[in-house]
Amino acid sequence: MKKLLKRLLKKEEGQAFAEYAVLFPGAIMVVIAMVFSLGPGLKDRYCEIVGMFSNGICAVADAEVEPTEEGPEVTPTPTEEFCIVLQESEGCSQCDANHPDCICLPGVNEGTYEAEDLRSLVIKAGKEYHVFYSGWTDDGCYYVQLEETYAWWQKYEDGRDCQDVSHIQAWWILLCDE
Repeated sequence: MKKLLKRLLKKEEGQAFAEYAVLFPGAIMVVIAMVFSLGPGLKDRYCEIVGMFSNGICAVADAEVEPTEEGPEVTPTPTEEFCIVLQESEGCSQCDANHPDCICLPGVNEGTYEAEDLRSLVIKAGKEYHVFYSGWTDDGCYYVQLEETYAWWQKYEDGRDCQDVSHIQAWWILLCDE
């Protein structure tokens, strides 16, 4: 193997390959970022492909086909069996006292939290609650990256609509879309 590598590096093509090989990971990340920004159709296709090789990157629901007299009926099988409704009036007490699947974190405008199986992140800012799910999100005030093992957030805008963070709720259960 070493001899083959030395022969390749002696030739111009091998040297060019070795010099530009470091750019491949960055180029792959740029292509992935473009796919996610171009819309849900491309994102769904990407998730289908990636889902075959690694579990948990994209939440794609399976479908079960049940035959009926009119033909097959497709019934989606959700990946999560239930979700929790966020009780905004309770604030952090919903996490602290009533729910073992949540932790309330102090309010900082930028931070990270590491834990296993994170599903939802809530930023309480002013009177508003901002709910985030897996992946990268920009809601106009906050950048949020939520993965199964960590959450990262950053307030990047100021103004009446973008208040400082009062507290963070990290959930190990999905919060229901209302």
